[in-house]
Amino acid sequence: MKYICAILFSVVFNNVLFGQDEPPRTNVDCGEHMQEKLQGNAPKIDWKEFKISELTSELKKEIGIALTRLDEIANQSAAPTVENTLQAFLNSQEKVEHISKIFSTLQSNMLDDELKAIQNDFEAASVDFGNKTSFHDGFFKRLKTLKKKFPKHPAVTRIYNDFIRSGADLPQEKKDKLAKINQKLKELSTQFGNNHLHRLKELKVIVTNKNELDGLPEATIKRIEKDGKYIINFRDSTVSEIMMFCTNRKLREKVTYATAQPELASKYLSKEELGDTKSDDNRPVVLEIVKTRKEHAKLMGYANHAEYQLADRMAKDPKTALRLTMKILEAGYKKSKVELKELADYAKKKDRTLKKLEPWDVSYFSALYEKEFLDFNESEFKKYFEFQNTFKATLDFIGELYNVQFTEDPKIKGYHPDVKAFHVKDLKLGKEIGVLFVDPFTREIKHSGAWANNVTEQGKFSDGMRRPIASVHFNFDPPHGNTSTLLKVSEVETILHEMGHAMHALFSDVEYRNLGGFNVPWDFVEFPSTVMENWLSELRYLELASKHIESGKVIPAEWLGKIKKKQDFQKAMVYMRTASFAYMDLIMHSAGIKPGEDLLSFEKRTRGAYSLFPEYPFTLLSPRFSHLFNGGYSAGYYSYLWSETIEADGFYYWNESSKTLKARSHKLRDKILSRGGSLDANIMYKSWRGRNFTTDAFFKKNGLK
Repeated sequence: MKYICAILFSVVFNNVLFGQDEPPRTNVDCGEHMQEKLQGNAPKIDWKEFKISELTSELKKEIGIALTRLDEIANQSAAPTVENTLQAFLNSQEKVEHISKIFSTLQSNMLDDELKAIQNDFEAASVDFGNKTSFHDGFFKRLKTLKKKFPKHPAVTRIYNDFIRSGADLPQEKKDKLAKINQKLKELSTQFGNNHLHRLKELKVIVTNKNELDGLPEATIKRIEKDGKYIINFRDSTVSEIMMFCTNRKLREKVTYATAQPELASKYLSKEELGDTKSDDNRPVVLEIVKTRKEHAKLMGYANHAEYQLADRMAKDPKTALRLTMKILEAGYKKSKVELKELADYAKKKDRTLKKLEPWDVSYFSALYEKEFLDFNESEFKKYFEFQNTFKATLDFIGELYNVQFTEDPKIKGYHPDVKAFHVKDLKLGKEIGVLFVDPFTREIKHSGAWANNVTEQGKFSDGMRRPIASVHFNFDPPHGNTSTLLKVSEVETILHEMGHAMHALFSDVEYRNLGGFNVPWDFVEFPSTVMENWLSELRYLELASKHIESGKVIPAEWLGKIKKKQDFQKAMVYMRTASFAYMDLIMHSAGIKPGEDLLSFEKRTRGAYSLFPEYPFTLLSPRFSHLFNGGYSAGYYSYLWSETIEADGFYYWNESSKTLKARSHKLRDKILSRGGSLDANIMYKSWRGRNFTTDAFFKKNGLK
């Protein structure tokens, strides 16, 4: 999804200078030879273990027990050891974590009125518990002693740094202020997410005449028909199909501005279509979040939120991340203008009445161009990618890469009938290594987008080692009547991406669970997922993943070239878009929004400076940018670009020789996926790749040199 060499070299050079290299596996950071020992107990999760109305009371009960246990750990007379301090702490937290994971999963996927009713109370209790834990002077004193005894122990270092970054070493007055800020930020984040979900539910475009939908696939028209009208919602793929296939320019323009700020959207939509805009306006929420994050950073001793966020990441500071972002942004912007002119010239030849290419024409004429010159027809390609078949084939393909097997278990119930569970078995060991939940389809009470989660982390618990539970979540159109869910190429890519995250969680093989799975620097966490996307343009994957819904045939081998051309088509625009978002994010959380400046002015000044259509009304992004304000990516959107530089370098190695593909995959699992955050990310990569990564492959692969 979606750097300077000298900058990366400085990080790598320090590693070499201080003699950091891959250490042998130990009981601190467990690996291949310990997998059989550390597989542990079978993971279990019961989504209906608690009634929704009882979640908060159950949480508070377990919080009380956990805090009592924390007092006991802090006050014990025995000298601090890893077992009686670090592991004891992790054990004390596990039941609170368990309830919190159930709540957060339901909150993202099943946010109905009953759950909304308990949100504020539940989250207030969670934040209060986090504050009381982080600010526990007795435990932190013990932890500091442990850190002095084991200065290089990765799990001890991780938990110590987490406490420091949570304010454990602050004076009491600042701790009190920090507790209030933490509570406020959580409330604001929840408000943002609720507002965004409500806006998507409220928003619609109503079409009364079927002729206005000319060009739209018939299956889509049937799907959106309701009581003699055609209702276009903004939660599934209908909008993208309108923009690509509908010949009605006025409708495409209307859809383009529907998600804009209410003042602009109201010029195109009726009151019925726009819905209640006063109750879910996220603009003041965004401004308050940004302001509060800055207060938090200053309290923690940083100049701004970006400096605080990047201090423990590979980039280390905002300037480094910004240099990477600007290099890609400027290269992408320059080439994007060329790409756009080529498209405009084509559009005018295709439609002699067209005087000027407008924003709502780009997807439409791009689809025509792809069909005519790239010989790529999305509608025809979709017939080869029916969801159930493609997803099963993806599991089979991952099984081939890593010698694992996925087996669906209908006895394991999800939180919704659409959710399926799979046992994941290591065929070499002959043992299960974890469980995967899959939630594929969109619904009104589910957050938009696609993501992966650790439901239960792998590692040592109070009852011994436990295997992980991971989950992947999509928003594909559910089957309607006799129709199947057919996937666009980009949606197949999304499956590969999220399954890359899932395998990072499922292959985790560490002793201390605060090091496993996704517990890596934020700008490295996208590497295992992004590198998986490359298989979409490899025949060995497509032969498994494609099956025509009518003929049953696999996609023709010669179509592989079409997919590669499709992926390369307008790639500069794709990277410019990602980089412009990352630039806005970094500036917002470093230099900041100027006094008296509203969001519209700020966004025009940042990402708007690289607009390909500067003469058209500017549409705000931040009020619907969940990644930044409800998804943990604040001052971190650049991480997609950072990870892709690593991915481009790494996939070349992974796929160098088909004869050694499994060996290289096994090595990737052993050297990176299984190790979580038990090693420095640069060291892990080097131990797999054989050298430090460079940016050369990224710029060459994407034509941005």
